[in-house]
Amino acid sequence: MYCVLKQHKLYSERKLLIKSIAIIPFRDFRGKSRLARSCGGQLDDRSRQMLLKNLLIYVVNTIKRSHLFKKVLVVVGKDAPISQLEFLGLPLLVADGKDINSQLNNATKMLMGQCEALFSFASDLIFLNISYVRRVFRTASDLAKSKRRGVVIGVSKRLGCATLVQIPPGVIPFDLGRKNNLVRHLKITKKKHIETRFVFAFEGYFDVDEPEDFLEATYLSNKFPYPSFQSAKRLQRFLVKLNPS
Repeated sequence: MYCVLKQHKLYSERKLLIKSIAIIPFRDFRGKSRLARSCGGQLDDRSRQMLLKNLLIYVVNTIKRSHLFKKVLVVVGKDAPISQLEFLGLPLLVADGKDINSQLNNATKMLMGQCEALFSFASDLIFLNISYVRRVFRTASDLAKSKRRGVVIGVSKRLGCATLVQIPPGVIPFDLGRKNNLVRHLKITKKKHIETRFVFAFEGYFDVDEPEDFLEATYLSNKFPYPSFQSAKRLQRFLVKLNPS
């Protein structure tokens, strides 16, 4: 009975925001330079590429398995390794722009007529799970009931916005990729009198940018099991292989 009620509640939330699209910004496989050995990190170039690939696949699959979104798209620029990403079977949206923010803002314009709510998730949320995605969705659903413009922010390490929901799409511009981007987004919402709600959860808080993040993630992956589906298991095995201690 509990399962039926839970599914009914989830269906009601999905019905409210039936035209919701999730996007995941991605630059290329050369990122995470601070994890490189030359910068005091633990990974060589090949290992960093493998980490980025595994994380991206993991995040996309997790969001897809929530069954909440009309589309799940990886937003990339024209200089991204498009053929490699297509080979991995990832759904792409190629957008113009000199950096990740301009690409995301242009992607938002492309999607405006297709959705009422736009969800953005970072590609390096290493402990992301379906429960977190649904929690963000429920928060956005509650905000949408008010019929007002608003944003939902999933707060991440170093005052970041690893998750950002715009209702409607384009209500604020993206300003990601730098420390304290949470503060910059909040200044915009305050100036425009846009309602803002927050989601605080470990699954959306933990991204991987610095060497200490990677060490902490490998430790936690041994202490707290991932969800049981295959892409998560593959990511966990990869982390353990890179840092067996």
